[in-house]
Amino acid sequence: MTGSKSMEKFMTYEWTLIRSKGMNTPSPDETHETDAKRCPSCGAPLDVNQSARCPYCGSVVTARDFDWAISAIKGISQRNGR
Repeated sequence: MTGSKSMEKFMTYEWTLIRSKGMNTPSPDETHETDAKRCPSCGAPLDVNQSARCPYCGSVVTARDFDWAISAIKGISQRNGR
């Protein structure tokens, strides 16, 4: 069976998110743009969307240092567009 190069395909996914026990979602009043994540080793600011390493000291930063992490992504349905 071969696919079509011109027909759109729409997928629905189920995402499973996990976080450490005891972590709480901050209220909107507690969330600030200035609240930057920092490297647990050297304290440098981190862009958690960029990589798992601190760009300053090279330490590996694990998800347990942050809030939510993706545990699994599962495709649950698919349909073709018109």
